[in-house]
Amino acid sequence: MKKKTIAAALAGILTVLSFQPFPAHGADEYEWESGTIYDTGTAETTVVSLTGASGGKAVNLLDAGDSVTLRIRVPSAGAYTLSIRYSQPYDEGGKIQNVLINGKQTDTVSCGYTASGSFETVSVTANLKAGENTVTVESSWGWTYLDTLTVTPWEGGAASVDAVLSDQKATAKTQALYAFLCDTYGKHVLAGQQESTWMGNEDYEFNIIQSASGKLPVIRGLDYMGEDFAGCNRRAKAWAAKGGIVTICWHCGDQFKGSHTEAMNSEPDWSKLLTPGTSEYNALIAGMDKGAAALKELQDADIPVIWRPFHEFDGGWFWWGKGGAENFKKLWKLMYDRYTNEWGLHNLIWNLGYTGDVKDGWYPGDAYVDIIGADTYVDHTDSLFSMYQRTVNVAKKPVCLHENGP
Repeated sequence: MKKKTIAAALAGILTVLSFQPFPAHGADEYEWESGTIYDTGTAETTVVSLTGASGGKAVNLLDAGDSVTLRIRVPSAGAYTLSIRYSQPYDEGGKIQNVLINGKQTDTVSCGYTASGSFETVSVTANLKAGENTVTVESSWGWTYLDTLTVTPWEGGAASVDAVLSDQKATAKTQALYAFLCDTYGKHVLAGQQESTWMGNEDYEFNIIQSASGKLPVIRGLDYMGEDFAGCNRRAKAWAAKGGIVTICWHCGDQFKGSHTEAMNSEPDWSKLLTPGTSEYNALIAGMDKGAAALKELQDADIPVIWRPFHEFDGGWFWWGKGGAENFKKLWKLMYDRYTNEWGLHNLIWNLGYTGDVKDGWYPGDAYVDIIGADTYVDHTDSLFSMYQRTVNVAKKPVCLHENGP
């Protein structure tokens, strides 16, 4: 996923109405070694013998740009799950590959580390046309053995969600907003827009949207970056007064100072940052409390907030994700506990924001999360359904697309 500007669109709760499941006809399995290989000419991608592989062979996908393509057939047009069995004994950080359907990139997959001779499966969901389709895995980071492709009809995502907030003491308005989000989920899309206050007008994007459509999005995204607590809260109050929904994120450094640059460049010592009594921990708490005080002001005004801290944590480019999944979960729970139990903030709907990869192992638990989201920046307007499916599989929570754009 590419790094991007902060002024990204925030789109609300997703639906899957254009992806209708149909009666399963069973799974079809294909061998990658029967596909067509394209090799860029450096380290050669080829079929190799591999212990543990189906049929004893696999495609050794190597350099960036190398690929292998399979021709598959399905009886009906619709959504299908494509499961790729692979072995990746090279890199504990994982290897990213591109997935193309009928010659067009539709997704990426992260092939996690396996021991030599061991195999795992990674899946994507995509729309296929009736009859013949091509499925291509193109090397991005390469160095992965591809064994089989299994194609099964998609059986649908989560039809219902847990409509109970994690905070049992949530204010009446916060409970009502969450109930509305859960009731809307799967039926309609709530549109949103992240503001860009540096464009010379606080309502820059909103004016464009209203001029083009005659309407305003219901969700306004704000950011406490640069410690703009007073300005954000003023705009949040004005938006709520119009009947709009407020969501807030926070780009900052590891002492909750600065903005996007500090969020990217901070390199905390996690053994000290999360250890009570250290100077690093004390600075972390002091900075965190500044946000709590600002959110308390909105609670006093009876304004519920979709609170989206530490977004794109599994990408590793912001400081809060650089310490790995376990440290991130400790950090998330620390903020949740402090804001909810120490500060008594009961106006927050906690939005956990993944990257488009939606990596395993980062979920803090149902007791700390109310909405699960993912985001991506792509150069097309095609479906992001596979990303949705990865997100909906995390937990029985409403799913949002909290940032997107070209």
